[in-house]
Amino acid sequence: ESHPNIGVRYRKSPMAGTASPGACLTTCCVFLMFSLGCSGNTKPKRRSLLSKAATARNSELHLDGVGATAKIEVYYEALCPDSIEFIDKSLRVAWEDTELRGRMSLHLIPFGNGQLIKEDTVSKGYHFWHPGAGYPLVMCQHGSQECLGNKIQACAIADLEETVYVPFLLCMIAYGTRAGPELSSYDCGQRLGIDMAKMKDCASSRRGHELLVGYGQRSLDPQLGRKYVPFIMVDGRHSDAAEKGDFIGALCGALDAPKPAACSKVSAQGSNGTKKGHGGSGPCL
Repeated sequence: ESHPNIGVRYRKSPMAGTASPGACLTTCCVFLMFSLGCSGNTKPKRRSLLSKAATARNSELHLDGVGATAKIEVYYEALCPDSIEFIDKSLRVAWEDTELRGRMSLHLIPFGNGQLIKEDTVSKGYHFWHPGAGYPLVMCQHGSQECLGNKIQACAIADLEETVYVPFLLCMIAYGTRAGPELSSYDCGQRLGIDMAKMKDCASSRRGHELLVGYGQRSLDPQLGRKYVPFIMVDGRHSDAAEKGDFIGALCGALDAPKPAACSKVSAQGSNGTKKGHGGSGPCL
């Protein structure tokens, strides 16, 4: 019955400020334009400045339909060696290419092979010793340190713009397993000008717990068919090639022309990776 230890652009509330009727009409028109291109998820999403710029660029290139961008879902956990390798190498290379970055709709899901334990399955003894525990309990594959890392990254994804939280996660991941999430998150936050007091408030709050539980429910959904991490989805389909070293090839394969320049390099080489397995020490099962 072990128990886990539980100058930057933050996202603004959409209700902030007031607007004239004319501005409201314009805003509604723009909202409808974006909504028509959305997938089945009807929940409104706040777009970063980068994704807005990418949308404008795609319109100029007549890339408003399927294949304009590819939805990339990365299921991972903070301290899994193979998750670290995928993000630090394959994803980093794609993100640092501005053309590829503009053609990705990136969704990071930090949970991996954790467990969600319902309150009614926990012993009376556990309730006695942990009266303030939040339920469901979250148990992470690599212990409480990984739970903290996952939660910090979940808070970053929720509260920061994409142009900030992705570099923050890449920075943390670059430390690998040689440093705990306390050190890596704080150092990376200082470098990037992130308000770490706000980050700490989120990670230590009920809201931070609920963010992690939400990622857990998504990761453990039987319909996903996920049995390990990293687990990569490209436009709603599992991509074994992306996990085995050809992430850019998998991304390019989901895009319509004109494709980023990096795609022609991948086509000429046949693949941007040579791994036959899931890399590193193997996937975290």
